[in-house]
Amino acid sequence: MKKCLACGYAPRRYAEPITGIHPGDDAFAAVCGQALLEALPPRKPAEDHPMKARNLLTFSDNRQDAAFFAPFFERTSREQAIRAAILAVVAKSGHIDLPNLVTAVRRRLDAQGLRLYSGGITSARETGENEEIRLKGLIVAELTVLARLRTSLEGFGLISVDYTHLDRASQAIAATLPEALKPHAEAIARFFLKAARTHRAISKVPDHGIRLDDDSIWTSAFAQENRAIARERNPRSDLVMGYLPAAKRTNRFTWFLEECLGLTPVAARDVIDAFFRAVMSARSMCAGHGKGLGLKLDNSLVVADGRDVPLYRCASCGARTQFDTAGKCQSYKCGGELSELSRAERDAIEAANHYVRRYRETPLLGIAREHTAAISTELRGVIEQQFKEGEVNLLSCTTTMEMGVDLGDLEAVLCKNVPPNIANYQQRAGRAGRRAQVAPIVLTTARSSRYDQAKFREFEEYLAEKPSVPYLSLDNANFFQRHQMATMLAGFLGHRLREMTRSGTPRLSSGSIRGWLGGSIASVPSRSLGSSAWQWWPGHDAYHRPPLRDRRVRPLRRAGPRLRAAPAHRLHLRRRPRTGTADARRLDDRPRQMRHGAEAGRALEPQPWLTRMR
Repeated sequence: MKKCLACGYAPRRYAEPITGIHPGDDAFAAVCGQALLEALPPRKPAEDHPMKARNLLTFSDNRQDAAFFAPFFERTSREQAIRAAILAVVAKSGHIDLPNLVTAVRRRLDAQGLRLYSGGITSARETGENEEIRLKGLIVAELTVLARLRTSLEGFGLISVDYTHLDRASQAIAATLPEALKPHAEAIARFFLKAARTHRAISKVPDHGIRLDDDSIWTSAFAQENRAIARERNPRSDLVMGYLPAAKRTNRFTWFLEECLGLTPVAARDVIDAFFRAVMSARSMCAGHGKGLGLKLDNSLVVADGRDVPLYRCASCGARTQFDTAGKCQSYKCGGELSELSRAERDAIEAANHYVRRYRETPLLGIAREHTAAISTELRGVIEQQFKEGEVNLLSCTTTMEMGVDLGDLEAVLCKNVPPNIANYQQRAGRAGRRAQVAPIVLTTARSSRYDQAKFREFEEYLAEKPSVPYLSLDNANFFQRHQMATMLAGFLGHRLREMTRSGTPRLSSGSIRGWLGGSIASVPSRSLGSSAWQWWPGHDAYHRPPLRDRRVRPLRRAGPRLRAAPAHRLHLRRRPRTGTADARRLDDRPRQMRHGAEAGRALEPQPWLTRMR
C-alpha cells in the first residue's frame, strides 16, 4: 500500500505490503502468568518478599523463548505496578510535583516488597539511595519516552503533566499568533513541551543522579546521554531535535503550524522563536544540556489527576490528546479533526480496556529469572536458591527443569506452549504439587502455530495419550564414541576457560580461539593443544606415549583427502578413512571392543585409542 488507510502515513521509498498482525506469544503468556501468580496464596505473608514469596515455573520448548520471556515478564510486571502506584498517589493528592511523587510511590511499593535490579542476567539489587534513584528514573520514563504510547497513563487520560512556569511560554506564543488562535497558545506550548518529553530531552540540572544511558530504564532507542532540543537542527548530532527544519524543508512542527493552523512560514518561525526565548530564561522549566536544552527534573514538573482535564480523540487516526490545538490533530501529516470525549465515552473506554483495569487495581511487582543451559551452573544454583527463598517469583525454563532439580513447595506450573509430546507434559506438570501440600495447578497456553492450535482444540485426547517407553541401544558404538569425545572436550575446554584472565566472552573467530586455547601453535609448539590436553587428561601416564623427539609427521596419503597430515601430538577430529587402509582396519576394531565390553556387563571405560592424543 502507498499509505495507511487509518492515519495516512506513507513510506518514503517503497509501498509496504499488507501482512497479518501477530501480537506475539510473550504478552499473552505474561498476562496469564501474572494473573496466576496473583491468584496463588502467599507463601510467606509476614515476610518482606516480592509478591509475598509466590512462585511459578514456566516452560518453553527452546532456549531463546525462555531467555526472552523472563525479562519481558519482569518489565511488564514492574510497569504495571509503578503505573498503578502513580495513579493511586495522584488520585489521592490531586496535584503533586515530581520529588514528592517519587517518595509517595516508593512508600507504596515498599509495602508490596519492592525489588529493583540493575540490567543484565547477573543484575544486582539496588538498595538505599540507588534504589530511589532507579525508581525515580522509571517514573520519569513513564512521563517521557513511554508517554507516547496509547497504553500509558497519559495516553488514557488518567494523569496529566503540567509545568509551574508554563504561563511564560504561553504568553510569548500568544503575542505572535493572530487573534483567532490566541486562545490556543497554551495548547501549542504544551504540544511543544510534550515533544521534548517524548524525545527524552532531560537536563542534568539539578543533579538527579539518573543514568541517561541506561537502556534498562529508557529502552535502547532512547538510552543516549545527550538527547536534547534546540531551535534549529544540529547537523553534527542526531540526538538534538530541532524545531526549525533546514531551508526549503518541513518537519512536524512547521507542518502543523502552517498546514493545520494556517500560519505563514514566517509566522510559524516567529512562534517557534518565541517559545525558545521563553524556555531559555533562567526561571523556566528547561536548562542547558549537551548541544541544546533539556527539561528539569525538579518541582517545576507537576503530575495532576487526568479526570479533571478534557480528553480529545482524532476522528482520522484515533490518537488521544489532552490539549485542543484549534481542533487539529497533532500527529504528523494526519490533519484529522479532534473531538472531545464525553464522560460516558471515557468510562466505557476504561471499563473495556485491560490495561486501565490493571492500573485501577493493585498489580504486584514480580521478579523473573532465566533458567536454561545458557547460564553457568553456579549462577543457576544462585537463582534456584533465590526461587526457594521467595526472592524470585518466576523461573523461565526449558527442559533443564523437567527433572532432577528440587525447588521445594511449588504449587503452579505454566506451559507457554503445548509440549511436543505427552511425556514432556507429564514431566513439566509433575513439578507442581510434589509434596502434596495443595492441589497443583497446571496452566497451558497455545501459541498460534498449527501444532499448538490442533492439540489445544483436542486437549482431552492429548492428555489421554500414552508416553513412549524410553530405551537406549547399547550396540550404538558411534553414540558412545561421540559422548566420550564430547565429555572429554567439555572438561578440557572448561579447564582452559578457568585459566582465562581476560574479561568478556571469547569470540568464535580463528584468532580469538587460538588466543583462548593458549596462543599460536606455530610459535609455541611445545604448548600446543594436543600436548596441553595430554597433560590435563587424568591417568595419561598409564598409556604409552612416545618421547617428544620421536614424534613426527605421518603422511596418510593412502587415506585420501579426508585425513590430513598432522603432528602426532596434535588432536584432530577426523572423518573415517576409506575402507581397506590400515587406519580403517584399526577403526573397525574399536566398536567391537566397546560392544564386547557392554555385553560383558562391564562399565565402559575410556579406550586407549580414544584418550591418546596422537
